Amino acid sequence: MCPGTVAELSYTLEGGSYDPIVLLRLSSMNAPVKVCSLSQNWTIGVFVTTPTACQLLYGTMLAARLSGTPLNDAYFDFLGSSPSTCTGWPASPLNANASVRNYRIY
Repeated sequence: MCPGTVAELSYTLEGGSYDPIVLLRLSSMNAPVKVCSLSQNWTIGVFVTTPTACQLLYGTMLAARLSGTPLNDAYFDFLGSSPSTCTGWPASPLNANASVRNYRIY
């Protein structure tokens, strides 16, 4: 679980296919992580984030960023080994794939 405010919300075209990827970093995290694709299903383990869900996630995170509203509970699933703390993400977001399993704003 990595609680905090949205410190960074990014969009990038990745790789030769120019897949539109959304990256997210909360204030408790040391680096942004790739969390979904706007053009194709984003699968991390058994969890799948559809492009429609990615749009919803992006819009919600943008609203939270603009308002400064904290995400009190944000759970991530990881591709590969998961960091033991929120500050243990790889320095390069190209090496960090995650899925936002759930979050709560209150």
